[in-house]
Amino acid sequence: MKALRKTSYEGEYHTVLKKLFPPYWRLLVHVFLLCISENKGGLDQLTQIQTSAMVALVNNWDYNFSAFVFDNMKRMLENQKKKIFMLYPRFVQTIIDEKYPNLVKSVNVLNRKLMGSNCFDKVKRNREIAKRH
Repeated sequence: MKALRKTSYEGEYHTVLKKLFPPYWRLLVHVFLLCISENKGGLDQLTQIQTSAMVALVNNWDYNFSAFVFDNMKRMLENQKKKIFMLYPRFVQTIIDEKYPNLVKSVNVLNRKLMGSNCFDKVKRNREIAKRH
């Protein structure tokens, strides 16, 4: 997979592991997995579909992310064996808002700071270290 080599990935392609990316790509893969993955844990490897989406994102290729999201949502709803958390709550909220525009909403909103202000400084430092090696 020549497109994945653009990210300096050093592993085999049948299992794409986050730790085999250079540090500056590893953060993007990590955030991508946190946002897109249907896993509660085990965010150390990408599935083949996730890898395709990641490569499309990195290379700025057209990719149907909405189909990707809805396929994941459908798969989770069909899986009755697992008691799963709700995936993509903002997408679900958008659908509800569209369907029921006059629905009264609670004013209680949880605001969380997900990344510290020095997050991108660390990425820049790691990129410089990786370039030296």
